[in-house]
Amino acid sequence: MKKNNLLLSAVVFVAVSLFSGCLLTTNLAPYRSTELTPENSVVIYGGIYDSYEQVWANDNPNLSSDKQKGKEEIFVSLPVECGSKYYLAGVKGHPASYSSTFSYSINSEFDAGSSPLLVEVPKEPGLYFFGTYKFKVSGIFSSKYSIISAFVRPSDLRKENIYCLKEAKKYYKGTVWEAYIDQEIQRLKNEK
Repeated sequence: MKKNNLLLSAVVFVAVSLFSGCLLTTNLAPYRSTELTPENSVVIYGGIYDSYEQVWANDNPNLSSDKQKGKEEIFVSLPVECGSKYYLAGVKGHPASYSSTFSYSINSEFDAGSSPLLVEVPKEPGLYFFGTYKFKVSGIFSSKYSIISAFVRPSDLRKENIYCLKEAKKYYKGTVWEAYIDQEIQRLKNEK
């Protein structure tokens, strides 16, 4: 009986390990594309703190339609077309409490006209840091949220950029983007 339980546990462990590995590979597979490179596209990245999911959509009718979802506070796009415009189309946030009786959770969707954040992607290929932001409730019983753009002091923006780039590197490890990201991190570290 103990041998069967041990064998069953081992089989379940191996199956879960293999399944988890497949999920990780599947989630990162789109970042492995060799079609869009640092020479012909842009990776946009930045942070919206207190969020655990972000949805970004392309708002340029002259370019192909695109919607991308990020699962963490730091958003790292797949390579996008130069000159495109992306807006925050949705955000879900971690619940926060202001007292023992009141709490809120951000769960908002936006269209291009009402989005609190629009990123105009440069026409030149490469990396583009759109900054770091934080949501704020407009009023205690309001369902409206605004973004505070000055989440970090300007003197800390370089450190924040480096932090976000290190997160981006996790997605692009082993691709042509990795060396490009490393160069940008080094450039920022050398900047005074």
